Amino acid sequence: MRLAFVLPLLLAGCASAPTPSPATVLCPVQPVAYTIDDEHALKAEFDALPATSQLRRWLLDYIAERAALRACATP
Repeated sequence: MRLAFVLPLLLAGCASAPTPSPATVLCPVQPVAYTIDDEHALKAEFDALPATSQLRRWLLDYIAERAALRACATP
């Protein structure tokens, strides 16, 4: 008699879960487009910063963020 109650409980764990739908990735914004002259000027100023500069660290974070946005925006 106990087996009649236990067996359905054991088999209930075998039920399949619904398949999740694929995730949709939304890009919040497109990165601003800069001219090549702007990029060259920024590189010259960036290279002049000391290695311990907070501005250098923040710019590196910004560069990485822009790369992630470009990757997100590219189908």
